[in-house]
Amino acid sequence: MITKDRESNFELLRIFAMILIIIHHITVHVLYKQMQPGYLYGPGELFNNLAYYKKLTFVDFGFQVGKIGNALFLLLSGYFLCNKKEINISKTIKKLLSQVLFITLALVIFGLVLQFFIRDIPTLPTLQFYNDEWWFIGYYIIVIIASSIILKKYKLSKKQYETILFILLVLSSLHFIRMTKDLLSSNISICIIGVFYYLLGGYIKKYNPFKNISNTKLFISLLVIFGLSALSYRNFALANINASILNKTTTYYQKFITYNEYNITIIITAIIIFELFKRLKIKNNKIINNISKVTFMTYLIHDNTWSRTLMNKVNLIYYLHNNTLQFVIRCFALILSIFIASFILYKIYEFIINFTKKSQKI
Repeated sequence: MITKDRESNFELLRIFAMILIIIHHITVHVLYKQMQPGYLYGPGELFNNLAYYKKLTFVDFGFQVGKIGNALFLLLSGYFLCNKKEINISKTIKKLLSQVLFITLALVIFGLVLQFFIRDIPTLPTLQFYNDEWWFIGYYIIVIIASSIILKKYKLSKKQYETILFILLVLSSLHFIRMTKDLLSSNISICIIGVFYYLLGGYIKKYNPFKNISNTKLFISLLVIFGLSALSYRNFALANINASILNKTTTYYQKFITYNEYNITIIITAIIIFELFKRLKIKNNKIINNISKVTFMTYLIHDNTWSRTLMNKVNLIYYLHNNTLQFVIRCFALILSIFIASFILYKIYEFIINFTKKSQKI
């Protein structure tokens, strides 16, 4: 997923996007899970009561940022690949799948060793992880293939490009059309918006459509979206509380808004962040580039059933409720440890690949 000699501002964006995705997974698979009935706390404990907590706005933010991270990765891919005359899809797929195989084997071995030290883990890695754990890989491949077919079949003018982007946006985001497609499969809308992001990345590279919008306006727009999102969550939370009071609910657990890549706030936020990073002037930086290389490995390491079980050993929901600083420190430590583990494993993977290539030449 990395191309040599790219400007380091884009590699920094890749790292930022992966951090957003990790925050999202910590939110969904750790924080939210720890809020569930009987997992750690029962009715009336911590956040499980009929009250609106401003702190939980950050949890709602965590539900959003993973979708923004996914969008940024697709925009990046489209930006660098869309306008190439030939895209070696098979080479990209081989590189992705070789890392998936390596991480699957590494997790199985590490899980076997770790169970001798931590015995109360209900989930352990298996070879089935290769096929069943990581949804984004197949999604990414489908998006690249579909986008490549569109670009190869049609020599798009600027007007045609804009028309296709508009059609993809409408097909993926309007409720009735989305509902009709989802009778066949709920994944169709996600695939369509994925192609939209990929093609939009290429469109931005080719035509630079936002060049006349100042950085100040982009920042203000971003702040307005965050502010409106916070108000939206407040309305959502209060509506759920009021409904529970009217229904005389005896137990109450916090609920959060479900976000998807086709939500308008996600689309606009991703475009603004992409544009702001695009404008950064960072020449080739080895540190940034080396960290950026491991982002796919970072995804594989942290987003699987076993890693989620390990992360749930940290009682994050308690710290969010009682000590915000400790909560932030523990989240930072989790993210940092994931990147360190990814970097070490990527170096081992890189050594194996280079050793294999040298052996074949002998």
